[in-house]
Amino acid sequence: MLISIAWRNLSRRLWLSVITGAVGVLGIVLTIWMVGLNYGGYDQMIAQAVRTRLGHLQVLPRGYIDEPLPRLVLQEHEEMRTRISALDGVRAVSARALSEGMIARDSESSAADLVGVVAEDEAAASVVPEAVLRGQEAVEWCRESMSDALHVLGGDEALFERWCQAAGNGEFLPDGEEQAIVIGSGMAEQLLVSVGDEVTAQVVRAVDEGGPDGAEAGDLSRRRLVVTGIFRTGNPEIDDRLAFVNMPTLTAMLGTGGPNEIVVLLEDMGQIEAVRAEADRIVADHPPALLYSWDQRNATLASMIESDAANNWYFFAFLCVLVILGVINATFMSVMWRTREFGVMLSLGLDRLKLFALIMLEVALLGGVAVVAGGILGGGLEVFGRIHGWNMEWFGMDAENFHVAGVAYDPIYYARVSVAHWTAILLGTFSVFLLAGVLPALKAAFLHPVGAMRHK
Repeated sequence: MLISIAWRNLSRRLWLSVITGAVGVLGIVLTIWMVGLNYGGYDQMIAQAVRTRLGHLQVLPRGYIDEPLPRLVLQEHEEMRTRISALDGVRAVSARALSEGMIARDSESSAADLVGVVAEDEAAASVVPEAVLRGQEAVEWCRESMSDALHVLGGDEALFERWCQAAGNGEFLPDGEEQAIVIGSGMAEQLLVSVGDEVTAQVVRAVDEGGPDGAEAGDLSRRRLVVTGIFRTGNPEIDDRLAFVNMPTLTAMLGTGGPNEIVVLLEDMGQIEAVRAEADRIVADHPPALLYSWDQRNATLASMIESDAANNWYFFAFLCVLVILGVINATFMSVMWRTREFGVMLSLGLDRLKLFALIMLEVALLGGVAVVAGGILGGGLEVFGRIHGWNMEWFGMDAENFHVAGVAYDPIYYARVSVAHWTAILLGTFSVFLLAGVLPALKAAFLHPVGAMRHK
């Protein structure tokens, strides 16, 4: 009986019910869209960070994170790498030797972060090998970005064209080529080099070679290398500074006997705690080594994501306040317009508790309709965001320079709203409707029958 009366009452002033419900629907849709957009973006930023440099987990020598010296290398790194690779959930493991240095050609030079890797392992663990420019894409990049080289080549356009065509043959550290080097597009533009050109790599030797005539720590170590590929990730911090060489090449220049880090890439971010527990036991067998997670290595990115995620719920709270004000206002108006009706009902013996229940039932029905409608519309946006994504250029952002906290990523956000978020948003909105209806319902329930019937 109460349900049918509640439905009838909502339909009596349909425009008021529609406006009130629309406030709730809008709040749900905006929250689902924003949460999906942001959490999808967080996933994308983390994925790019772990696939570019960090990995989900990193094994480092003790003290390296405070003072990253090339001489601090991982002992028995092959055993650690093999055992960690065998863990469930591990997708790839790559050992890297690291050093700051200089890359030069003729009179041009560029500061560089040299990374010594095993090409096959790095291809599985990093996006950089996939970002090597190849084919026509490389040729077009050369024509557009390396036009200054035409002057260096004496204005010979045919020679410049052959030079750019060579860029199309780029690849990431071919097997067996110890003199190979792969550099970022920003560095290549500064040095005016293409695939096949020679450059000089220079680092400071990390340890003494030994013997009376051997090289000493602190000496400059140089090596002539051939550019076999040029990569472009879209992040200037990487494209302008990073250079990859085969690990034996860099460790020979430094005089070290192993890598400075082991990067672990997982199949799924959700497995990080389980894998970390297993990897910790392996690393514990090698006391000079310590295990870190991606958020410890890039605290800036982790802090930004945590702060932004907190702001999401402040926005949701703001929408809840708007919904509460809208429902309270609409329900009070309804109570005011029906004061005489309620007075008659109370004078005829209607229990005050039942009148309170009737008002709350009206609010609950309206909230239920708003939640269903908002869930359907929000679900449509979520499906679009998951399949097609949201291009940030639509919102006026610059897709050419889209990087945050040292991480570059695709400016198309793919939405992700978890089951927990869906539950919190829908149940939260419905609860807000009920909360907002309590005060008007109490006002109606405690009306004086005689005074209410005299109300105009």
